[in-house]
Amino acid sequence: MTLAEQGLSLERADAEVAKLAKSFGGWMGDYLAQARAVLGQAEDEGAGHKALFSVAHNIKGLAGSFGYSLATDIVDNLCADLRRRERLVADVRRIARAHLDAVDIVLK
Repeated sequence: MTLAEQGLSLERADAEVAKLAKSFGGWMGDYLAQARAVLGQAEDEGAGHKALFSVAHNIKGLAGSFGYSLATDIVDNLCADLRRRERLVADVRRIARAHLDAVDIVLK
């Protein structure tokens, strides 16, 4: 079944993307808050590496999809750093917080 047969069109898809773009800041803020929550828990539990990578990867993809290439680059660097690490030790948490703060600045 084609998209047209399903009642979908490029115009409708563009309209849906435009709606999502209007609320981008809100739900991107939610992802950043989720990443910061993982970092907070990591301080207590010494864990969270995979969870932080997963959230960061989502932020990277979403930022790129909505034209925030600088935010994508920043989080790509964070993801690359996390790939080289196995645990969220103190220096990694500081680096991650700096990256998240930079994304906040880019999105404002």
